[in-house]
Amino acid sequence: LEYSFLSAFDCNGTLSNPDAREKVLNYHNEQRKLVADGDMHNKAGYIPQAGNMEKMIYDCELESKAEAEITSCPTTDKFAGLTTAYNYEKMAEGKAPLDAATTWVTTYTDGSVAWPRKNILTATQLGNRKFPKFGKMINANATAVGCAYKDCTFNAAKEAIILCVYDAA
Repeated sequence: LEYSFLSAFDCNGTLSNPDAREKVLNYHNEQRKLVADGDMHNKAGYIPQAGNMEKMIYDCELESKAEAEITSCPTTDKFAGLTTAYNYEKMAEGKAPLDAATTWVTTYTDGSVAWPRKNILTATQLGNRKFPKFGKMINANATAVGCAYKDCTFNAAKEAIILCVYDAA
């Protein structure tokens, strides 16, 4: 796989380590390639091969958008569902966007909910927590991603809020 990097990771956001950006982008593209090749599956079977899946680029503006959304340490996922281009995850302190993206994929792959044959998600499937976050990662219309994280304290417990923003929902 070849990867494109917008601004060569010259971002000024919370992901001060370009390696974190590269890892989360590469992971997204690896999962998208599995879908494009017809090799992505869970316990219920394979996702149909995607003929129009493109590689994503990393976008510093989307990272800034993600950072702005989590500045206040939101306690709940106000972005749930496929109607937004945001993936939110609350995790243990010190976790990175790659950890969140891995969770989104394993939530789907460890499940037994069948993917729709024509790649069209129904309202019922949109409400199934095993689809939306993973679905945003592999959305063929999404061509860019940017992620941010913030360590927050909730009821004396320290946790990381991770948000990835895509350029298409």
